[in-house]
Amino acid sequence: MDMNKYLGILRWSLNYTDNVQPSKFEAMDPETRKWLKEALESQVVDPADQMKSLIKVLQIQRGEPETEGPEFVDNKVDALEALQDWVEQIDWAADLHKLGGFKTVIELMQDPEERIRCHALEVFATVVQNNPKTQEWAMELGALPPVVATLDNDKTSETEQAKAMLAVSSLIREHTGATVAFIKTHKGVALLMKIIRSADDGPYSV
Repeated sequence: MDMNKYLGILRWSLNYTDNVQPSKFEAMDPETRKWLKEALESQVVDPADQMKSLIKVLQIQRGEPETEGPEFVDNKVDALEALQDWVEQIDWAADLHKLGGFKTVIELMQDPEERIRCHALEVFATVVQNNPKTQEWAMELGALPPVVATLDNDKTSETEQAKAMLAVSSLIREHTGATVAFIKTHKGVALLMKIIRSADDGPYSV
């Protein structure tokens, strides 16, 4: 819902005077007018403010008072899921880096909790897909090594491995530097062959 459109309609309705013919309705009293305006404006969400709030949650470190309860992981996952909705739009994906949240997402790809890692990998993949600018930022922030490490870890679950595969494919797609680094520095072809062989030997192989 685009609340800015509703605000425009509201302002128009509050200021417009119909000089063509008399209205059969009574004028809105000032108190009702004020209530309606405030009610609509309260529904407007500023993307930057919302993302800043989510980033603040993601940046809470273990050992702080907020981490003592059982909700710590759930709060992080909820914040990542909400952030996912924002970064699906390319402009806001770039804003994530400008607001200092992209580095945090990359750090969370190495979190001790698998649920957090998986959601961070998904957010990361969305931010960098088909976006040369964010791909370059990701490389500058050293995002490729932890993703490769996840893929190369025999203890990685199938779910997390799928998220990591999505992340690495989104990062290297049409980005020469990332592709070269993956293939040459991280022996990406051999790694992919290892994953394929492991899948062939798994419980669902035929």
